[in-house]
Amino acid sequence: MLLVSEPMIVPRRTVMPEGGRAAACYNPCLMRTFFLSCAIALLAWPVQARQDGTPAGTAGDADRDTIEMHVGIPGLVYVGQSLAELKTRFSEIESSNFAGDEKVRIVRIVDRGVSCFVAGDSEEAMQVISVGFNFEGTYEGVGESGYRTIEGIGKGSTVNDLLGIYGRAEITSAGQKSFMQRRKANARPDPNEPKKYLFASDDGRVKTYFQSEGAQVVRMVINHLALIDQYILKRQTPR
Repeated sequence: MLLVSEPMIVPRRTVMPEGGRAAACYNPCLMRTFFLSCAIALLAWPVQARQDGTPAGTAGDADRDTIEMHVGIPGLVYVGQSLAELKTRFSEIESSNFAGDEKVRIVRIVDRGVSCFVAGDSEEAMQVISVGFNFEGTYEGVGESGYRTIEGIGKGSTVNDLLGIYGRAEITSAGQKSFMQRRKANARPDPNEPKKYLFASDDGRVKTYFQSEGAQVVRMVINHLALIDQYILKRQTPR
């Protein structure tokens, strides 16, 4: 951090002008040096903030690094984004057909902790219908994501943090056994069982859930419900 020294004042010499009051004499060159140091310090302050890891304060930087609820990261990876655009945003992605269906693909950006479902009736029409961000550990081959929501939910966040920010949620089990299976087995609820905390968009078209393990929030998934139903759920239903 730049430190600005105190202004240097030349020892004053006593001048006795008319009226008998003494006046201090300042060296103009040293005063110019002082003001120049102040200007340099002010210019260097935002750079120092970036080196410390604090956001520089520009809207563009913040927008690229934060997840918007029910959307994703606008301009980077988001629901409704075309597959063609997604490919231009990341240098390395992994892509494979989902359940052998050429109209649905799973796309993973492993080093960014992001995974997506993309779907469409043709290559050109394919778009993101679901996007997930993994906050903790490795999940289905995807590493940890450094992204956080605009409100701050991400790695290290707890369920209490989540509910304190977004309010009441619809809660479902993310475990292998359904509620009815546990009921038939007379099993008591496990407080550490993985759960999903679901929040719907105002228009009901998109639903976002956060998955927990114990008290920790471990991942976030944003789903476009109609497109998930069209391309994944209906195709998986036996006829």
